[in-house]
Amino acid sequence: MRHSFLMTGFIAALLCSTAVLADDDQAGRLSLTDGIILNKEKTDTRDITEESLQNTMQEAENQNIFDDEDEDENKGFLSFLKFSFADKKEHKAVTPEKNETVEDFFTRVNHQADAGDVNALMTLGYMYLYGLNGVEMNYKKAFEYYQKAADKGDHVAINNLASLYYGGVGVSKNIEKAAELFAKASDMGNIEASLNLAVIYLTNQGSLRNEKAAAVLLKKVAEHNNPTGKYLLGYAYLKGIGVPQNKRKAVENIRFAADKGYDEAQYIMGHLYVQGWGVPQNYNNALKYLNRAANQGNLSAIQSLGNLYASSSRIEPNYYKAYIMYNLATFYGVPDAAEKRDLLATKTLKKPEVLQAQTEAENFKPSPSELTKYIRLTFGKSLAVYVDKGAPVIQADNE
Repeated sequence: MRHSFLMTGFIAALLCSTAVLADDDQAGRLSLTDGIILNKEKTDTRDITEESLQNTMQEAENQNIFDDEDEDENKGFLSFLKFSFADKKEHKAVTPEKNETVEDFFTRVNHQADAGDVNALMTLGYMYLYGLNGVEMNYKKAFEYYQKAADKGDHVAINNLASLYYGGVGVSKNIEKAAELFAKASDMGNIEASLNLAVIYLTNQGSLRNEKAAAVLLKKVAEHNNPTGKYLLGYAYLKGIGVPQNKRKAVENIRFAADKGYDEAQYIMGHLYVQGWGVPQNYNNALKYLNRAANQGNLSAIQSLGNLYASSSRIEPNYYKAYIMYNLATFYGVPDAAEKRDLLATKTLKKPEVLQAQTEAENFKPSPSELTKYIRLTFGKSLAVYVDKGAPVIQADNE
């Protein structure tokens, strides 16, 4: 089974009263949160099948995206939940055969692994990592099997082994070793490894910090129309990090990710249109992108829409919608949102309108796209923080 991991784990304050852009990683540190496994206390004895793993992902995705018990920490982690059979010709999943018992499957996979089969080695690594098929979770054994698979020269195994070194899973944490292995897998054509290495170059201090090398890697990833890589590259052009600031290239790459459904990219595009930066100023397009992001539960977009609808001199005021946005923002802890909401209720809206707006806000359910869910699950709430190094970026508009 070929599970190609994207490593993350960016200890950062991402909310700053918004969902995505203000972060607190001044030191640019990467750290794996304690829980690669979302529920370590529960051993999962399901069969390893594509369906069961998709269900595991869905369990994570079903968590309320606004549930920020530790809102000062980006809970990005190694994306062991994100698996891929994209290169089926080269990599075939090892799964139980029809009517095969758990014991027989385990025996068969072990025999294949003993014979040096890379897919079997990685399957066993995954089983021990997650406690699948009756196997108890054992990070050390998981690491050993991924090491054996990587020793076969397989680029996916090497990328995954690097992820374990990066997170200190089954082995002592070693960012330098992780970077070395990511570079090796990247040179072999592994796009996930290129992206992982770029993040390390962007976020670490000392000898591992190399913004220009990160930009080169992001260009490599973007050439494959990878929306994560395209967005990070576009944002690097927007900020002038690792590359000269370039409005056209920033918009081109960020728009690509926005149109693919990534909420943070939609939020940024909305503000680029508000400001007329890299695109002609266009408030209709700004509202289009901000509404798309808000519908996915992006708090920064929700706050911005409230401000635009309530007080912008550039669009027709819509105090009803502004109230809904401020009400949502208040519920999720955005500073000053309650004051703005209550001001609308007392000065601009009639009581029946307030009641109806309250009902709409209460019934609001975010609908994140598959891309947004994947990025949040893999990298945390924001990709921009990997480029920003903790500096606040485009703030919510007040007009």
